Amino acid sequence: MPKKRGMKISRFPFIVSGLLTALAYPPLNLWLIAWFSLVPLLWKARNLTFWMAFRRGWWGGLIFNAVLLYWIALNSGTDHFTAIASCLGLVLVLSLYWALFTAVWSFLFRRWGILGALFLPAVWVGLEVVKNAPEIAFPWLELGLTQIQLLPVAQLAELGGIRFVSAWVLSANVMILLLWQGKRTAGFTVLTLLLFGGIWGWYRIYHLPPAGPRITAVIVQGNVDPSVKWHEDPDSSLSVYIALTSQALQSDSADIVVWPETAVPVYLAHQMKYQMQLRKLASNSHTAILTGALHYEFDSNAKHNPRRFNSAFFFPENGSPPLRYDKISLVPFGERVPFQKWFPRLGELNFGQAEFTAGNHYSVFDLGRNVKVSAQICYESVFGDQTRRFVLEGARVLCNLTNDGWYGRSAGPYQHAALVRFSCIETRCPLLRAANTGISLVADRSGRIVKSLPLLSRGTLWAQVESGGNAPTFYVKHGEIIPIALLLLGCASVILSFGRKPKEMIDR
Repeated sequence: MPKKRGMKISRFPFIVSGLLTALAYPPLNLWLIAWFSLVPLLWKARNLTFWMAFRRGWWGGLIFNAVLLYWIALNSGTDHFTAIASCLGLVLVLSLYWALFTAVWSFLFRRWGILGALFLPAVWVGLEVVKNAPEIAFPWLELGLTQIQLLPVAQLAELGGIRFVSAWVLSANVMILLLWQGKRTAGFTVLTLLLFGGIWGWYRIYHLPPAGPRITAVIVQGNVDPSVKWHEDPDSSLSVYIALTSQALQSDSADIVVWPETAVPVYLAHQMKYQMQLRKLASNSHTAILTGALHYEFDSNAKHNPRRFNSAFFFPENGSPPLRYDKISLVPFGERVPFQKWFPRLGELNFGQAEFTAGNHYSVFDLGRNVKVSAQICYESVFGDQTRRFVLEGARVLCNLTNDGWYGRSAGPYQHAALVRFSCIETRCPLLRAANTGISLVADRSGRIVKSLPLLSRGTLWAQVESGGNAPTFYVKHGEIIPIALLLLGCASVILSFGRKPKEMIDR
């Protein structure tokens, strides 16, 4: 009995780290806590064996992920069993990354001493890179997200994406640990680098690259219940968006109106009645319209089973036929069973998910005046490497069409709205985000929110923003090169640790 009690107590510092780190994320946004939240874990894991540290770290990850991802179990778009099972499975799997990080740290400490902590930012970022491998990627709880409210630090994403901000946050924890252990030279060196990054970010906010033309945008948030709109006449949803748009444009036109994901609940390319309504609305208002809708098409290999797409349709202001973008990054097990590229029979499995086909073209749409817009749908907007592909194709304004209404008034919509703001910093392009039930927003090129609509409300946003310029950022040009370099550094630190201990660095 005393032994079991001791084991439970020994988990406490790891659970505390998991809980404290979760508090730094949206919706609470207590960003300062993230600077020291991992110190209890780092301190207590030092003298543990690899597998003991693995188990203790898993408990920290379990609390962290359960607190932040509980909302997946609230998904009203599927049955209760599937929602709970998907949440539980995701939490259990993601906790393994915390476990592995903790175990690697215990190993590094035994080989390198306390100065082995200098490699921890690389180890953490390396695990974030691995976690976001293709087919099963879920880039949702990156440690850098905790700093979205501290814009000077968040600006580091221009260089290495959100995961470079993660390295900054982990370095803050390492700095505290080093100073606590009396390693002043190493601790103050890390502190200097942290301050340099923050000062550079503050300077950068006020010295952004040259902008492109200013555009006027209208964002429409219909707040249509997603659980009932597919069972009603499509006119009931479409009429809401047409009325809100007409009211917003009654006194003046805009460059673009953005509606959310599947705002028009029909196969828009094939149902001409609804397509003509939108073409007429765009022509009469002299304003381009971007909306989400579904699409299907047949090919020679599937004459009786059409390929279905989650798409965005762009209606030019002159009333001509719409252009289309098909969602590329589909939600694993939500919109498509993964690994079908290698095992096609997986497409026959039914977990209650929609079965969409992934698009393969980074479509951008022309607003005139050398301004083009992209249209990322739902959670694919948090993939920085995909966003940069749109910018390389010419996009200078980023649009996110989403429907987070399946998760009600939970933490999910707040986390999603915070994540997409990093795309502004990574690319130095503004963001127009239309979410069916919220949070809709307009963000400028530094990631600052210009205007927003609260969750579960109906209304429109009218805003002007500077479009992105023609000078690509380091991240746009080189993508994830910095996170990948950190991954390689983390792997090298572990490999070198198998060799002879460098005696001058062993300082337990």
